Amino acid sequence: MRLFSPFLTFGLALTLVASPGWAAEKDPFALMKSEQLGTLKLDLPLSQIKLPASCGSPQKDEETFWGADGALHQDWVYTACGLELGLVREKKTDPQHLFSLTLRAPSRLKTLRGIGIGSTAQAVLKAYASEYNPGESQKGLTIVAGTVYGGLIFTLKQGKVSEIFWGAAAE
Repeated sequence: MRLFSPFLTFGLALTLVASPGWAAEKDPFALMKSEQLGTLKLDLPLSQIKLPASCGSPQKDEETFWGADGALHQDWVYTACGLELGLVREKKTDPQHLFSLTLRAPSRLKTLRGIGIGSTAQAVLKAYASEYNPGESQKGLTIVAGTVYGGLIFTLKQGKVSEIFWGAAAE
């Protein structure tokens, strides 16, 4: 039995590494890094963000320093197209880049898996089944795909998506 035990342990470890869920457990931020909404991706420099003219000019918050990450943060809200960009930079002289993104009505943007404002909770759960985080989700209120430290948070109203937040909602 002693000779068999190391082989059994090795086989179990090999099975875990080869299983589909292993990569997600290994990198809890994989979804956050790989997702895309329209042409927008996190860490995209502000100079490369192209929005339709129909979005109009953004309402810009004051840039504020966050002690948690030591960076300068600013939100740009495009009410006409239901988009809020969370921008960040290390120093005032650095270019800003996309840190987070929030979609609300009337946004028509969709995730790479086809989820947008108005999608059903069932569609979200089906599309993000492998990243669904029941421990951080609130039944009937929010669905977290990935983690609140980096992922997607779908806010629900009457069983449909009313808001999508993409990024780090907690530190």
